[in-house]
Parts: sequence; structure tokens; C-alpha cells
Amino acid sequence: MSGHCDVIIPSKNAPSWLALCLEELFRNTDPQELGQVLVVDDGSSPEALPVIERICARHKGVRLLANEGRRGLGGACNFGVQHATAPSMLFLNTECLVTRGTIRKLVAACETDAFIGMACPLSNSSPGLALPMPPGRSYVEMNALLEQAGAGLPPAELALEACTPVGHCLLVTRRCWEKTGDFGEVWDGAESDSQMRAMEHGFRGVALTNAYVFRFGNATSWHEPGASALRDKNRNVFFAKWGDKYKALLAKQARHDPVATAAQRLAALPSAPLTPPVLFLLPGLGQEVGGIQVVVELCNHLIRQGLEARCAVLGSLDRDALKRFQEPVFFGLLHFPGGFGFPTQTEVAPQCVVATLFTTVPPGFVFACQRGIPLVYFVQGYECYFVNGTFYNQVAETYAMADHLLVTSEWLKKKVESHARSTPLTVLPIGVDPYLFAAKDAEQPASGKVRIGVVLRNAPDKGQWILLDVLNALSAHKDVLDLTVFSARQYELPPGWAAGNCTQLALPLARSTIAAHLRACDVFLDASLHEGFGLFPLEAMACGATVVVSDSGGVGQYVRSGENGLVISEVNRPEQYVAAILSLVRDRPLLARLKADARKTAASFAAPESYGRYADFFRQVVASKAARPKKEQAAALRAALTMLKTAEREIDARDKRIATLEEERERITSGASFRVGRLLTAPFRALLGKR
Repeated sequence: MSGHCDVIIPSKNAPSWLALCLEELFRNTDPQELGQVLVVDDGSSPEALPVIERICARHKGVRLLANEGRRGLGGACNFGVQHATAPSMLFLNTECLVTRGTIRKLVAACETDAFIGMACPLSNSSPGLALPMPPGRSYVEMNALLEQAGAGLPPAELALEACTPVGHCLLVTRRCWEKTGDFGEVWDGAESDSQMRAMEHGFRGVALTNAYVFRFGNATSWHEPGASALRDKNRNVFFAKWGDKYKALLAKQARHDPVATAAQRLAALPSAPLTPPVLFLLPGLGQEVGGIQVVVELCNHLIRQGLEARCAVLGSLDRDALKRFQEPVFFGLLHFPGGFGFPTQTEVAPQCVVATLFTTVPPGFVFACQRGIPLVYFVQGYECYFVNGTFYNQVAETYAMADHLLVTSEWLKKKVESHARSTPLTVLPIGVDPYLFAAKDAEQPASGKVRIGVVLRNAPDKGQWILLDVLNALSAHKDVLDLTVFSARQYELPPGWAAGNCTQLALPLARSTIAAHLRACDVFLDASLHEGFGLFPLEAMACGATVVVSDSGGVGQYVRSGENGLVISEVNRPEQYVAAILSLVRDRPLLARLKADARKTAASFAAPESYGRYADFFRQVVASKAARPKKEQAAALRAALTMLKTAEREIDARDKRIATLEEERERITSGASFRVGRLLTAPFRALLGKR
């Protein structure tokens, strides 16, 4: 490879993604291949810009430029080209993560064939060039597999005609750019238009079948006034200008489609079991369950750290819930319906299995025993208390089945140790993304209204009734208070809160949206009866708020009453929370000091460092391959099998009851019984709704 490739990254209001984008760019690119890295800010908000500046300053060789040209994604790219000097330029969106050798392979394709002027990799999410990650495969592994599938093939069979190369990771040679000129104002269709112009000068646009990157939708947001209408207009202009040539190019690609070709080559590779070092077992998937979101985020981090972790869902997998999941998933989920078949499956062979809820421990334990691998129980909440203690004994019994217990707080450690004193136990707090949950740099006013943030969740033990009582009392102080409510379901707020004083948001939400609203809060209120850790208050602290929280256990890992927040020991007395909040309204110097110290505390729980410790922990577990004594293993195995059989019987009985109810409803609502059925259908529906 001769010369360097400059990288142009247009950026607007997505600092967390910019941080990931730059980290993966430098991690996966040989310095000899990399020229300038130009981050072009396209008018980020006053809150986001200081964070973007800090991110760029962390990487030697990154230049942050303020776009002085046309606004919009295309305009930011054009402005970046004015400062580029290399023989080729890679246009990289912030929500795109490159893999090992991406730039090398793209540049090599253009150098091998002088007629190639534009080149892009395949991706999990690319218009016309999407190759989904199969269950159990990560985007990093997909890149390695495509390299393996294309090994030994001539360059012409690796770089195939694309209609058209996609812009989120697009390399354009200097020779091609000088012939074709700038991108259009709006990104949608700009690369397609550029390719059509390039073709008139004899250049080709290709997609590489041996390169793969991860893309997450449109994490970088350009919300220019009238942008949508302008995109539609440009699309119509494009087809009016290039329609016939575009159709011809589309037909040419169809004869040797890059995605279909890559898929065929992957299918031809020798089949073998999936062998991730770490396999997490999830009871389901839903963004409204914070513990599940933490596991997915942790798995994503381990993959980026070179430890190929995966998640398997035991039980039902709601595809609609997966579509609604608003955070990135860097891998294809594995799924074992019911969970009972998991211990005997041969599809995946990890070196360590991780239970994440007590219901996933028995199948995980049986699986680990059969294969002689460690079982880690990742405990994020004191599950003995779940559902009002309904499963107290079953939960306590599962703690003894694990080879390693991993908990998120010292409080949780004491609770779990009371049931499993001989099992090795490690405390590793959860981390907060410091670029996503970041406070405003501006000075906070010493007067004016105080905004309270609160989350109304589904589980009764999260103290919704207490919070509603508190909000009812605080409604008398609307002259000094505003309110932000995150609701897991539709709660009717006390009538004193009018729309002008209250912002109510329905969960689940993208974390970037949550962070933006937390950033506007001065105080975050939580009245949970118990918390294994309590991530929401910590995220609020990272956004610059102090907290008024119940003495719920795990929050003691980071909240120190009177130093960075206020802790209410009489957790079921709403008047205590009200008094604490009003004291902060009256004492603005105290509020300012608590907010400043809360922010400092949250900085010590930054996700890169916190999850780095998780990576070290799992590497040690995988390397140890510790086995428990046979007698102890046999006793725990009998208990696990009993739990599995009991659960299977309960599910079978439930399914039979449901089938009986369905049959009865069908009988009642048909024929001569219709009038009676009309009266009885509602109760049956109510029963069926409980399944």
C-alpha cells in the first residue's frame, strides 16, 4: 500500500458514538495506513460540543474542525475534503465501527484497479448492501469470517460492482473526487449521485466482500429545517437525471450481487460449533428491564475488548421487543425456546457460562457440569426479594450452584453471602457512559426553578405509591419546581401538575434521549424499597443532578448523604422526601455543592474503566477452568434438575389451562351459546391475559 488515507468524520450531537468510532478506528488500523483524522463538527449543541472537544483531544492526530461551509452531512464532508491531503479519503459516520484492516482493504482495492474510484465494506445495516449477523456471530467475527472466505481469491472477485456504495463508510480516491466534485447538500442519495458522475469519467463503485463493519442506524442526527422535504426533492431529481443508468447498474449488480456472493462463501466454510469464551444467559429481551440492557452493553464492551462474548435468550424471544430495542447490539442473539433444551444443545460451546437471573441458573449449571466449564452467576439485584419474596428459597438455592458469584455492590455482596458463604464472590460496580451521560459545562443559575426528575416503574417494590404521594405534596410548590417524569406505563399524575410544569415521557427511550432530559434536571428522586445497584440515579448524577434517594441498599455504593446527595432512611414516609427536596430549593449553595460532588462521584464510575474490570474478571475465569468437588457438584446438579423439571411441569400445566380456556371460549362464543358467550367472553379474556 502506498501513501495514506485521510479519514473525514462528520459529527453532530453524538459524542458517545464519536468516542466509539475513534476508538475502533485507531484500534483496528495500522498507523502507517492512516493519514489525518478530521472530525468536522456541523453545529453541535452547546452541551455536546465540549464533550466532543474532550474526545478529540484524547487521540493524537485528530483535528476537530468547525464546518464553515454548507450545513448538513454532505456539506460537512465537503468541508473536510478541503483540509484533506492524502491520495484517498474515507468518509466515516460516527455510528459506524470499523474492523481490523478496513482501510487497508479499501485502499488496496483502489490501488489494484485504477478504475475503482469509490469503495465500501459490507455491513449489518446498509441500504442494498446489508449482510445480517447470524445468531451467535459478532460484527468483529463476521469480518474475520469474510476474510477467511475470500482468502486466495483474486482482487477482482473480492471487489464487486455496487449499486451504490453506501456513505457511512465510503472510500473515495483523490483522482475520482477531483473529477466528480462535491457531495450534494443532503446525504441521502449524495453518494449515488457521485457514483453516477464518476461512472461518466470511467470510474467504478464497488463493495468489498471481505470487509465488514458495524452500523447503528442514524445515531448522528442532522435535523436541519426542511431537510426531509429536501431529501425527497433530491431523490426525485436523482431519478429524473439518472433513472435509466441507475436501473442498468442495478441489473449489473444483480448478476453478481456482493451480499449474495458473500453469503454463499460464508455458507461454504466448514461448519463448526460457535465457541465464544463467554456466554450470557438471558431470560428474555426487553429494554424496559434495566438488568438486561446492562448485560447487552457489557457483552458489547467485551467484544470490543477482544473477548468474544455472546447472549443466549432462554425462553420466549419477542421479536417486536427486539425491534423496539433502541440500543446497539454488536452480535446476533442466540435463542433456545423454553430453555429446557439448552443443556443438551451442541450449537454453542463456550468456555464460561453466565447466568443473569435465578431462572437461568439451573439450565446453566447443568450445561456447565456436562462440559466441565465454570458457571458465573451475575447478580444485579437481590432476587430473594423479587415478586414480594415469592421465590425466596429457590433463589437462595441457586447461589450455591455457581462457581463464581459476581455482584454490583457491597450491599448485594452481604445479602448473597448469607446464602452462599463458600462460593467465591467478586464486587464489580456497573459503569456509566461518560460521553452520553455528561453534564452541561455552563455555570448553573443560583436562582430560578428547580427541576425534579423521577421514574415511575412497573414493579411495586420500586416505590411508585411513595413517589406519587411525594409528587402530590410537591405540586403545591409549582412556583419553584418543575417536573420530569419517565413512565414505564401510563400513570395518572396528581392533578396539581399541569403541562406547563411537567414533562412526562414514556419508557423505553433511547439512552441519548434519557440523558438529554436528565441533563435538564437539578435533583433526581428515587424511592425504591431495594436496589442491587440503582443505575438510574448514578446516570442522573453523571448528568449533573444531585439525588434524593431511599436507603435501598445498593445506592450506598455511590451516594453519600450530605456529600453528593441526600439519603432518606425512613423510606416509606413521603414527607421525608418532600422535606429534603424543599431544603435544596431553599438552600441553593447546598444544592450547587451536592450537584458538583455528584458529578465528580459519577466520573469515578466511567464505563470504559468499569467494564474493563469486567473484562479482566472474565479472562481470569476462562483461564482458571475451575471445577467444583464431585460430591458438591452432584448435590447441586440434583437440585438444578429438580428445579428444571418443576418449571417444565408448571409451564406444561399452564399451557394446558390456556388451551382449555381457548377451547371453552370457542365453544361459548359459537352457535346457540353466542348470547351467553357474549357475557362470559370478558372474564375468559381476563384469565387469558394473565398467562
